Amino acid sequence: MYESLDVRNLYFAGTNTHSLDWRKSAGGFIHGYRYTVRTLHRIMEWTHHGVQWPAVKFSNPLDLLPHVLKRVNEASDIYQMFSEICDVIIFGEDKISSEYLESFPCPLVSILPHVSGHKVPGSVMVLSMEYGKNFSGVGKDVFHGKRAARDPREGHKASLLHPVIYYYGKLFTTADHIHKHKQWVLPVPDRIVSLIEEFTTKFDAERSHVLMFRRFIEDSIGVDMRHWFANQCLKLSLTETNIPLGCQTPSLPAVTDFISNTVNATPTYQQPLVELDVTNNHRNYIKYLPRYVTKLK
Repeated sequence: MYESLDVRNLYFAGTNTHSLDWRKSAGGFIHGYRYTVRTLHRIMEWTHHGVQWPAVKFSNPLDLLPHVLKRVNEASDIYQMFSEICDVIIFGEDKISSEYLESFPCPLVSILPHVSGHKVPGSVMVLSMEYGKNFSGVGKDVFHGKRAARDPREGHKASLLHPVIYYYGKLFTTADHIHKHKQWVLPVPDRIVSLIEEFTTKFDAERSHVLMFRRFIEDSIGVDMRHWFANQCLKLSLTETNIPLGCQTPSLPAVTDFISNTVNATPTYQQPLVELDVTNNHRNYIKYLPRYVTKLK
């Protein structure tokens, strides 16, 4: 991506790479090209030293959701280099486990295994920050009265910078990327959702953002991510053949212990409590994980 077309192994870094995102993103300024330089470094690490692109691994989408919310609300790279740098989620063959690659160049998603060293066995999601496709341009009135989308169901009409999540059942090809519409960041996906814009860029509203994205994941990979109390999990374990993921996730051992010790066991309280080994940076988003009864008599 940053290599010379005429001289092999000659790479460019800094403001001169702004030609790739001219009048599209912030690659011509320090708050932008600091991330393109890091991108080049990671590409060369894999190409010349066999070091894979940094990734965060998740065993289930319940743990994935808070991490995505954290990135959408706090990440500077996808915010400053909007439409040029994306986050990529690679789902395993089981459609449950995943790897999260941060700050990956959007134009190289089609050759992700070659650039990053990570295999793509199944579906992928790509998170991008984008302006509305018809928001600005020659002769456009960017201050028109209907420029703000307020209904979460009309996120695709948002004008200002907002998260867009693409879902592909399988990784698209380079030819697909080359022939995509010029206004699109990526080729037409199997599923797509645009989260509604927010004036303060806090995309953490329970219904407008969290619920929309959670249901998008559910519909895309076919997994129930609803919240369950332990007494509900107990009833489901006795009456259903398929237990929801929220009742069997290994990251919340209290649920498994509850179901495996149901004989003569009664809950003493239903205080929301989640036991996870997370960093302090994630604690603001733990509230979006399921709540469970965790103590028994």
